[in-house]
Amino acid sequence: MQEYKELIHIFENSNKEFIDKNMIILESKASERCICASLSQTILNNIKNSKYYEYYVDVEYNMNYVGIKKQLRVLKT
Repeated sequence: MQEYKELIHIFENSNKEFIDKNMIILESKASERCICASLSQTILNNIKNSKYYEYYVDVEYNMNYVGIKKQLRVLKT
């Protein structure tokens, strides 16, 4: 449960930081892909000095790959 809370905290902080620094992206009605990619960079920056530094963010987690829908999984590299 503690790990879950830590990840929620990282995401909430990253989301706030993203909104504060990238309001122009939201106001310009950029595509979902652009928004997700920008948010993923903020998350990656915020986890690089944490115990989650080996994790990555897959912004295309729900896209089809070779006709097979990908599933969201947390992987370590």
